[in-house]
Amino acid sequence: MHKNIILLYILFFTFLSCEDKPEPIASQGKYTDGVFIINEGNFRAGNAEVSFFDETQDTVYHNIYVGKNGKKLGDVAMHMVPVGNKFYLVVNNSGKIEVLEKESFKQISSISGLISPRYFLQVTDSTAWVSDLSERAITLIGLKDNNIIRKISVPRTLETMLLHTDYVYACAWRKGNVVYKLDKNSGEVLDSVVVHNEPNSMAIDADNQLWVLSDGGVLNRTQAALSRISLSDFNLVATFPFSNTNSYPSRLLVDHEGLNLYFIDNHVYKMGISDTQLPTQAFAQSTGQIYYGMSIHPGTGNVYVTDAKDYISHGSFSVYTHLGQKLYTHTTGIIPAYFAFVGN
Repeated sequence: MHKNIILLYILFFTFLSCEDKPEPIASQGKYTDGVFIINEGNFRAGNAEVSFFDETQDTVYHNIYVGKNGKKLGDVAMHMVPVGNKFYLVVNNSGKIEVLEKESFKQISSISGLISPRYFLQVTDSTAWVSDLSERAITLIGLKDNNIIRKISVPRTLETMLLHTDYVYACAWRKGNVVYKLDKNSGEVLDSVVVHNEPNSMAIDADNQLWVLSDGGVLNRTQAALSRISLSDFNLVATFPFSNTNSYPSRLLVDHEGLNLYFIDNHVYKMGISDTQLPTQAFAQSTGQIYYGMSIHPGTGNVYVTDAKDYISHGSFSVYTHLGQKLYTHTTGIIPAYFAFVGN
């Protein structure tokens, strides 16, 4: 959840009961080929949900979680990751992780006892890490029993995480300006690099470079920037500052070849890893859309981008080819934020 919209959530909270809701569409029996869309829902409204896009039928099925489990998902769905035959779905403001059967989307168990979980990362065959917005700790999850094993203390609260060889790279986003390198087995902090304020996302390219996108923060506002770190010695080698002081870039991604970066800064931008300056021409131009979430399809390489609309109405997602050709747009739930791909 982007923190600069929390106030907007609260201001509009009283109007939620007036918002029309789409009728649930009867879902298919198994979810084996398509795209899950994780809809955050409104902060403190408890209306997070999941949609499913069947690409072969060109159909979106809504309210998947409640339709399969007969109960509401919770408050602010954050992130969902497939592990074997299960999904781990982080529900941030409910302080829990829902463990779901992959094909049926039925609940297997629920992991509670977290404060403000953010991102889920499998680090070994038997364990995963969960970052937290409010706690200076990583929660170590056992994947066999779906339980909390222990907490790993870290210097600051962490946001996005990436696993690469034997190391995890993690952003200290909230009031932070550091990227940490941690041992994936012990959780020990091995090294760190200072970047611009509030790094929110990362990507590793074909040249073994770690790219870090910093939004500049809100309360202690500084210049947003894209940074490049060499993984061979973990040193900062380049910084690309955003000239617009109103830039709050997010959702940094790299394509399958590791040659092109994508990020959101009002519009969607594409940048080659050898480029010497930030792009000025948009890959996907916003004409009033509020681009919010973004992912790249692992099979086709198509770029999936969500539109949060006014953060109260039901959103949508659009799909673009790697050349920027728009293919189609479909309706989602409220504040679509994250994609999870299954099948081809």
